[in-house]
Amino acid sequence: MTAGEGIKRGAEGTKNVTDKVVDSVEGVINGATAAVAGAVGRAADSVHRAASHPKSPGK
Repeated sequence: MTAGEGIKRGAEGTKNVTDKVVDSVEGVINGATAAVAGAVGRAADSVHRAASHPKSPGK
């Protein structure tokens, strides 16, 4: 193997690792985004339900 081939092989290996890390981070971010979106949706539903109920007299 020539030095150029070794460098190329090393670069390809680094790219593969980088791609895997990026995919993993992207998955975590997507999961967190979905969790936050779900929480915001549930909170909005709770606020809407609370605002829709008439107040009791004297409260």
